Amino acid sequence: MKFFVYEFVTGGGLLHSRESESTLAHLRDEGLAMFRAIVADLSRREDAQLVGLWDGRLASPPAMPIRLQTVSTEIKHRTAFDTLARSSDATLVIAPETGNQLHLAASRVLEVGGHLLGPDPAVIALASDKHALAKHLARHGVPVPSGVALRCDEPIPKQIAYPAVMKPLEGAGARQTYLVPDAETAARLRPPMPIRLESYHAGVSVSVAFLCGPGGNTALLPCMQIMETVGGLIHYRGGSLPLETSLSERASGLAQRAIDSLPSPRGYLGVDLILGPASGGTDDVVLEINPRLTTSYVGLRAAMGENLAGLMLDGIAGKLPSFSARLRAITFTADGKVWLSDQASVFAKLSDTRPSKAPS
Repeated sequence: MKFFVYEFVTGGGLLHSRESESTLAHLRDEGLAMFRAIVADLSRREDAQLVGLWDGRLASPPAMPIRLQTVSTEIKHRTAFDTLARSSDATLVIAPETGNQLHLAASRVLEVGGHLLGPDPAVIALASDKHALAKHLARHGVPVPSGVALRCDEPIPKQIAYPAVMKPLEGAGARQTYLVPDAETAARLRPPMPIRLESYHAGVSVSVAFLCGPGGNTALLPCMQIMETVGGLIHYRGGSLPLETSLSERASGLAQRAIDSLPSPRGYLGVDLILGPASGGTDDVVLEINPRLTTSYVGLRAAMGENLAGLMLDGIAGKLPSFSARLRAITFTADGKVWLSDQASVFAKLSDTRPSKAPS
C-alpha cells in the first residue's frame, strides 16, 4: 500500500514564504518530530511503500524509511504534491490551521482524486475556526470559554472581562496567543489578523488524542500540557503523562463529548481543554479541537509502546482500536524529545499550571 505522508513545513509548504532560516529551523523541528514518528509507525506495515516531499532549502533529511522527492520552488511543490496524492492509496496531511493551510492541502488531495487518512475538509474547516467551533460545541452542550470573534478592523468591545486570552481565529501550537490583563494590553498586543478574545480559565491544561472512524471514537491517554507565558505570549512547551486518575477521567469524558459532536470524524484528532479547580469538573472547558496529528503523537507512542499509526488505520477501517494497559511515565517537548520521568518529578514540575503574570 502506497502512503503519501505530507508534512507542510519540511515538505515545501513554506517555499512561497520569506521566512528567515532561523524561523524555518524552529518550525522544522516540530514538523520533523511528527513526520519521523508517523513514518516509523506506517513503515511497520508489511506492504507499506512511503513517499513524501522535502524542502530543498533545508539540510538533508535524516535517514527514514520513506522515499523523499526534493522540491525547490512553489510550482515544483504543487506539481509533486498533486502527483503523489493522485498516485497513492492514501495521503496523510500534517499541516497547521494557520493561513487555512491544513484545509487547503486536505481539499487538494480530494480534488486530484486522492484519499485522505484523516478528517475531511468539512471537519477541518469547522475545527480550524476557533469561534465557529466554540459556538458549535456550545450548541451541543459542551462547555467552552465565552468569547467574541473580531475582524481586523473591529474594536475590542468594552464589556470584555479580564484577564482574557486573545488568539488568532485560525492558529496552531499556541502561536500568537496572548494572556491579556486589560483592554489596553489587548489593543497593544493584538495581532493584525482576525482574532477570538475569550475568557481566561485557570486550571490544568490537558490534551486528549482520539483515533476516530466509522466504528467509534477511541480516546488515548490524556496528556498534561506544559505551558509558559512570557511577555504575555503563551508558549506550548510539550507535555507529560500519565495524568492522575480522577483528572484523566474528567479530561477523557469531556473530550469525548467534544469529538462525538463532530460530523463523522476520521483519523487522529486532539482536544485541548482546561480542567478547573472546582471539584467534580463543573468549571472544566474545551478550548479547541486539532483536526490533525500533533506533537502528542510522539509522546503517546513512547509512553504506550504502541504503533499508533496501525491503530489509526484500524479505526479508519471501522475496527475499534485496542491497546494494552502498559504505560511508561514520560515527558516530551514540543520538538519531539522524549525522556522517562517518574511520577513524582512530573507533578512537582507541573504543580503550578497557571500561566505566569501577563504584562501590565
